[in-house]
Amino acid sequence: MEGIFISYRRDDSAGYAGRLYDRLAAHFGADAVFMDVEGIEPGTDFVKAIEGAVASCKVLIVLIGNQWLDATDAAGRRRLEDPHDFIRLETSTALARDIRVVPVLVDRAPMPRQEDLPADLHSLVRRQAVELNHKQWDATSGELIKTLEKILHVAGSRASGGTRSEQAEANGPRAGKGRTFWIAAALLFAIVAGAAYWQLSPVETGHLSPSPLPPEKRQLNDSSPPAAAGQSAIGPEKTQTPMLPAEPLQPVQEVPAKVDAANAGSETTATAPIPANPVIAAEPAPVPASPPLTAEPAPVQPIPSQKAAPAPVPERLSVKAEAPPAPVVPAKPKPEPPAITSLAANMGEKDVAICYRVERARELSLTPMPGVLKNPVEACVNVAPEKPTRYTLNATGPGGNASKQITVSPHPDTLAEIARRARLPGRNERWTYQTRGKWPASPQWKFQISVDRSDGSMVAESLTILQPAAKSAGSRSSGGGQAGFLSWPDIGLEFSPWLGAYTELSGTGHWKDFSTPAAGGRDGWYSNASTAQREQVEVPAGRFAAWKVESWSNRHATDGSSSARLEPVRLHFQVWYAPQAKRYVKSIRKLISASGQVLDEDLFELVEYKLN
Repeated sequence: MEGIFISYRRDDSAGYAGRLYDRLAAHFGADAVFMDVEGIEPGTDFVKAIEGAVASCKVLIVLIGNQWLDATDAAGRRRLEDPHDFIRLETSTALARDIRVVPVLVDRAPMPRQEDLPADLHSLVRRQAVELNHKQWDATSGELIKTLEKILHVAGSRASGGTRSEQAEANGPRAGKGRTFWIAAALLFAIVAGAAYWQLSPVETGHLSPSPLPPEKRQLNDSSPPAAAGQSAIGPEKTQTPMLPAEPLQPVQEVPAKVDAANAGSETTATAPIPANPVIAAEPAPVPASPPLTAEPAPVQPIPSQKAAPAPVPERLSVKAEAPPAPVVPAKPKPEPPAITSLAANMGEKDVAICYRVERARELSLTPMPGVLKNPVEACVNVAPEKPTRYTLNATGPGGNASKQITVSPHPDTLAEIARRARLPGRNERWTYQTRGKWPASPQWKFQISVDRSDGSMVAESLTILQPAAKSAGSRSSGGGQAGFLSWPDIGLEFSPWLGAYTELSGTGHWKDFSTPAAGGRDGWYSNASTAQREQVEVPAGRFAAWKVESWSNRHATDGSSSARLEPVRLHFQVWYAPQAKRYVKSIRKLISASGQVLDEDLFELVEYKLN
C-alpha cells in the first residue's frame, strides 16, 4: 500500500497532527504514514528532498488550522509567500504531481480563499475538505479514514483486525487459566482420594510354620536308621516356597499446576500416598503324609515368610503457582487542552468589540491590550486600534495552552479622529513667513510662528521677528476652528491662521458676524467669510493643493466725501489653507478706501515649516 503524508505547521496544528498520526498508524500501519521530512543532510537540495518524500505517497493530508494561512516569519512576512516554505513546497508538489490532496480543517478553521493563496496553491481550494475537532474526534477522524480507505483501495483495516485479536487475547488467557485451574484441582483431588483409600485398606502379611508334633511321636525307633545328613528327620526334604519378586517403588513425582490468584506467589505442596507394590509370601505346598516314625525329629526351622511390604510412600505433589499479572490500573486521562471555539471582531457605533468563547480555560489574556481578561469563558472586549492590529487570545488550562489570532481594523470614527489630530498643530512646530507691501516704503518682514500648546479647540502661539531685526513679538491664543482675526504687533492682522487645520473645508463653508479689531485706525467693522474654491498655489515652501477662503470686513464712511479717498471702509483677505501644512500657506490683505482705492496691500507667503 502506498503511503499517507501529513503536512502541518508546528505552531498551528501540531497537537492535531500527532493525534491523527497515532490514529492512522494504528489503522493502516506505522510504515504507511509519514508526518515529517526529517534528516535532510547538509548540502542536500531540500526542495528535491521534499518532492521525493511527497512523491512516495499516494495521499497528502494538509492540516489547516486558524494560523495556517496567516503564519508569519521573524520578519513579519507571511510564510506562504516564501517559495521555500516547507508547507507550500509539500502541498504544491502534491498538486503538481496529481497526488490526492485532502484538506483537513481543524478547530473550525475556514477554507482559505483562492485570492489569499500563492498561484501554485490555487487548486487547493477546489479539493473537498474534511473537518476534525476534539469533541467529535472519533466520528470526524473515522470519516477521514473511510475516505483514505477508498483512495488507497484498502479492503480491511488493521484496526478491525486488531480488535479481533484483542478480543481473542482478552478471552483466551482467561479461558486457558480457568481450564488449567480445574485440571490441577481434579488431579489433586484424585491423588488425595487414592491415598486415603490405600491407607484405610490394611495389607495382609504373615508367615507359615508347621504345627508341633505330639511328644509321643518324637521317640525314634531303635531300629530306625539314622537320618541322612542334610535331611529332615520327619520325612523327605522340603523345598522353600518361591517368593514373588517385588516391584521397585515408584519415585515421588512433582507435578506443577496453576492455582487461583488467592495462593499466588507461594509454593503449595499436596502430598498423597502412592503405595509400592507389596510382596506377599505364597502359601506353602501341602506336605505329603509320612509313615509313622519314632525317631526324634531334628529341630524344625520355620519356613521363612516374605517380610511385610513397606508402608506406602506418600507422593509429594509440588504445585508452584504463577503470579498473576499485576493489576492494570487505568492511567488517569490527561485533561484536554483549552479550546477557543469562537473569536470575532464586531464593529460597533464608536468602537470595535472582540468577542470570544473558550472551553476548559482557567485564565485568558488578550495582547497587546488589554492583558488579562476577567471572564475565562465568554465575553466581548472593546478595543480602539489606530491601525490594523493583530490581537492574540491566549488560553491556559489544566490540559495545556491554546492561542488564536485575529486582525482588527480601526473603527471609522477612530480613523477620522486620527486624521483630525494629525491636522492639528503640535507643540514646538514652527512656520516661517515673509511679507511684501504694495509700496516701495512698505516694510518687509520675515517672522516665525511657534506653537506653545494646543488642544482640540485652542492654540497658544508665539511670534518672533527674524528680519529686519530679530526680536520677540509676544504670544497670542485663538480658537482653532473659529473665523476671526489675530492682531500682532508689527505685522498687523492675520485672518484665522488655523481654520484649515481645525475645519474640514469645502465649497459650502460660510462664516458671518464675527468680531473685527480696529483696522486703519478705525472701528465699527462687521465681517463675514466664505470658502471660494480649491486651487493650486505655489510659495517658497513648495506647491500645495489648497482651499481659498475670502473674508470681507466693512464699515460705514463717517468722514464725508472730501475724505472718501483716504477713509478705509473695506478690509479684504484672501487666505489659502493646505492641510499638510496645518497653518495657512499664503495670505493677501488689502485695505480699501470709500472711493475704492487700495490704500495698502500686503502679501504673506510660507517660506518653510517644521512639524513634529
